[in-house]
Amino acid sequence: MRTALDTPYTDVCAGQLIWQLGGGPRQALAMLPLQFGDVDLELRLLGASHQVLLASPRGACVETVACVAGQPGYLPEHVSEQVEGWRYEFRAVIKKHDQEAFVREITTLTRTVEAHPAGLVGQFPGSPLAVTILLAQATRGVIGWRTWHAYPQSWEIVTTESRVEPR
Repeated sequence: MRTALDTPYTDVCAGQLIWQLGGGPRQALAMLPLQFGDVDLELRLLGASHQVLLASPRGACVETVACVAGQPGYLPEHVSEQVEGWRYEFRAVIKKHDQEAFVREITTLTRTVEAHPAGLVGQFPGSPLAVTILLAQATRGVIGWRTWHAYPQSWEIVTTESRVEPR
């Protein structure tokens, strides 16, 4: 699913992103509710990037990657934690591209994910390349999601990959 977001970027560079585990839902510009067995998953586009809410009989998990006013960026490369009845893993990579590679990658990702039933693409005003992309999947009890945050002004793409599995 692709949606045009009626708000300017809040996070204007990859270095401003903060990873958080826990907390409550933030105001979302677009949401995609999904169900994988007894797990409810909600992909959420924020003006400041993304949030994923997971709820199941095993427990809940809330992941937020966003810009938070007044706080310095903190986006760890890898996190592994126990969250209620889940083992949670998170990975992040910030990669700078040349213009041609950036355009090619974001165009391909956008086309692929917007056609996927568990995919959400949010396009910010001003550039068709100013997007946040989320894609969820479930395989043998493991729930996972990947995100891509595109920064056309610096040709950076932030890629995150998260997964939870019962512990």
